[in-house]
Amino acid sequence: MYSPDFILRTADRVYVIETKAQRDVSSANVQRKRKAAKAWCDRVNLLESEQRDHHTWHYVILGENAVHEWKGKNARVTELLDYARIADRETVNQERLI
Repeated sequence: MYSPDFILRTADRVYVIETKAQRDVSSANVQRKRKAAKAWCDRVNLLESEQRDHHTWHYVILGENAVHEWKGKNARVTELLDYARIADRETVNQERLI
């Protein structure tokens, strides 16, 4: 059974968060977990808005480099999570091109 490291709920989003050492972020096991958890969030987002309390669900893998960079910028955690989501989408798109 899988359980994420953190779940963060904001006014309009729910983040399912997995933290990893930087060396583990691209491991095959972590990438399989990412695909499965992202698909699960996508299925939740297909529910009627009222059934998910009007929140959009997102899965985020946080490597230690992103966390250290975020701390250095004194940014909000939601900014870090949105950045990580965008970086993950770009990585997935690059993998599809290879």
